[in-house]
Amino acid sequence: MIKRVRIPVERLTCEGCDCGACVTDVVQNLMKLEGVIYVGVDRLNPAFSVRYDNDTVSTDVFRSVVAVAKLTSVEQ
Repeated sequence: MIKRVRIPVERLTCEGCDCGACVTDVVQNLMKLEGVIYVGVDRLNPAFSVRYDNDTVSTDVFRSVVAVAKLTSVEQ
C-alpha cells in the first residue's frame, strides 16, 4: 500500500537577488538546511520555491537565509 504524504512548499521572494551568484548562494544555503528537499528558482521574479519537511525545519529559517542574501546583494 502506498502512503501519500503532503510535502509543503514555501515561496520566497528575494528582491535584489538577480545575479547568478546571489541566486546560487541562496539555493546552496537553503539546500544545506536539514529538512529541505528541493529548491526551485524563478529567475523572472527573483523567487525561490522550497519543498521541505515541516517537522524538521521552519519557514522562519528560510526567510533568514533570504534576508542575508538581500543584505549581501545590496552591499555588493
